[in-house]
Amino acid sequence: MEYDAGVDDTEVVIETEPMYNVSAWRTHAKGGKQCSQSRDFCYLCTHRSFGNERVIDENDEEVPDYHEMITNVIRTLSAEGSEVSTIVRTVFDMYNENVRKEINWYNPVTKLNIKEPTWNMASIERHILYSGICPELHDRVVDHIFHGIIDSHNKHMMNRMNGRVIESERKAFMDTMKNFTNWRKFRSGCGKFK
Repeated sequence: MEYDAGVDDTEVVIETEPMYNVSAWRTHAKGGKQCSQSRDFCYLCTHRSFGNERVIDENDEEVPDYHEMITNVIRTLSAEGSEVSTIVRTVFDMYNENVRKEINWYNPVTKLNIKEPTWNMASIERHILYSGICPELHDRVVDHIFHGIIDSHNKHMMNRMNGRVIESERKAFMDTMKNFTNWRKFRSGCGKFK
């Protein structure tokens, strides 16, 4: 908790919390950006890939490595430049059509075993953006934010009545472009995706 002097010098109490909670696994506090701070089921957090191991079931058939399959789909779609929403929908459909019927999950908060747990789109998106599986996706989201701001400036930059540029919008546009240019230089200098 922090204290901040208000305008009239009265004390204002501000409740704070970490932006990224490194001990969320212990508290199961809800509401953070990472999977560990959500109470939603996340298949990629609760299950692991078999790696190079072959797993055989009781019928002497090889068990598919769904974790690796889903991870590969995410990486492939990201490399192709797909939007996050497209990747989320693809993973959601893949999980529900091929994986869900095989899954049992012990919920650490409720202490219940859940057969065929729902892996909702918000949880999939959270994992994709904050797990580090494809860091370029988060960068691409920042690009989209810049594009949205630039587009908004453009729509409001000219006074329709007299055809003159609105100076405050022009300044804001130029500031956005400067920051966007710096962001792109930083990204290209770091060897990230192009």
